[in-house]
Amino acid sequence: MASNTLPTVFVCGATGSQGAALCRQLRVIGWNVHATVRDPHSQAAQALEAHGVKLTVGDWDNKEALATTMAGCDKLFLNLVPNFGDWDRERLHAQSILAIAKEVGVKQVVYSSAVTAHAPEKRSGMDPSHPIHKLFFMKNTIEGIMKRAAFDHWTILRPTFFMANFLQPKVRMYPDLAQTNTFKTAMMPDTLMDLIDHEDIARFALAAFGDPTRFDQQEIELFGEALTPGQVTERLSMAAGRDIKAEFYTDEEIKEQHGTNLMIEVQLSMRDSHRFVDAEKIKSFGIPLTTFRDFLERESKDAVKATDP
Repeated sequence: MASNTLPTVFVCGATGSQGAALCRQLRVIGWNVHATVRDPHSQAAQALEAHGVKLTVGDWDNKEALATTMAGCDKLFLNLVPNFGDWDRERLHAQSILAIAKEVGVKQVVYSSAVTAHAPEKRSGMDPSHPIHKLFFMKNTIEGIMKRAAFDHWTILRPTFFMANFLQPKVRMYPDLAQTNTFKTAMMPDTLMDLIDHEDIARFALAAFGDPTRFDQQEIELFGEALTPGQVTERLSMAAGRDIKAEFYTDEEIKEQHGTNLMIEVQLSMRDSHRFVDAEKIKSFGIPLTTFRDFLERESKDAVKATDP
């Protein structure tokens, strides 16, 4: 059982992949963890409770629930999901959570943002009029809000492309992969996809919480391995036990689906995203990172599900 003298962390998005991973890792070292959940009877919520996470029923619009749950916390993991129907909702949630955190005495914040959120205009393949562009600018806005809140310590993690996107349920973003064993993409054959394991995001957050001074005001573009689409499908083929191929949209197909296919716009923006990451800086923190092959081996059952036709 965790000691009350150990730190207490409020984890946003505790039922999601990064939040759940961080909750587990924090509980392994005996730290106290608080979180809100909409449905305490869900499988994800019950799993958190089984790990000893203190749960309060509520969502990010429920300021009373947030204040109750954050009471006694000295650290915050800020991790927000974009609302594609109301882009400003994410900012409003961030402002509310950060304000309550200040009120209850939280001293340190680790924010899981998005790669290049500090300078989204530098993404050469992104159409400024497309909704995905708003996502990066919203993350940029939240980074600024967090910095100006003047917590004792803050760290920004900017994860790249989640390895879990190739597993259920996120693989639904790529219906061709699940239905025809084809990863159809607007990236180029030589595009380097920067991949990150959600468990590694949690490890960096855990390290930042454990050493606030070292990680203070650090902004880290976080990736574990860079692979071409062909290398990604090779590894998926080995994990799934069937042949999976990468297929590339033609310029004409991209033009036809412009404005209607969100993933095409994301993939176009990924064509040059590798230039924004700094592998040496990431290595300098001494935190082991997971390769895509090792990730698939660990998640082997889900990897097979992800490619079931």
